[in-house]
Amino acid sequence: MFTKLTSYLIVVGALLLQACATTDLSFPTQETTSSSEQESIVIEQTRTGRISDPILRARILADMLFEASMAFDDNRLMLPAGDNAYDRYLEVLSFDPNNQIALQGVEDIVERYLVMANQAIQIGQFDDAENYLVRAEIINPGKQDIIEARRVLHWKVELLGIILLSTQKNWQPKV
Repeated sequence: MFTKLTSYLIVVGALLLQACATTDLSFPTQETTSSSEQESIVIEQTRTGRISDPILRARILADMLFEASMAFDDNRLMLPAGDNAYDRYLEVLSFDPNNQIALQGVEDIVERYLVMANQAIQIGQFDDAENYLVRAEIINPGKQDIIEARRVLHWKVELLGIILLSTQKNWQPKV
């Protein structure tokens, strides 16, 4: 499945690779700071806007988008906490509120939940469908497609209840 998000990531990645090929982005080495601590410092500086080097900022942003895309592709949409596509896209948006790739990624999560909910409705997994719709609604409350899917879900649950009641009334024990 080749999505618009994937094509954006490929373009951004290619531009960043070309820019990084001519720029030394190495960290100064300190005996007391581990590489994971250095990475945390750089990410925090990126979030707070204290990194002035545009190439480094772009590289970090591309890494964040890549992680979000990987989580999306792995269907880690909103779970597990802290390691999912939604959290990653929100992290990008906290860094760059108008980032079109992250905004589209968030909308793609809602759409994936809607597809999963509709599939669950079709095969009678109504509890799963409701859970998917709740997650989609957390991201985009009031979206018309969510409202419509919930209406279909409630209609099917109601219909199933009527069918079950009618079969129980006609049921007679075998002697």
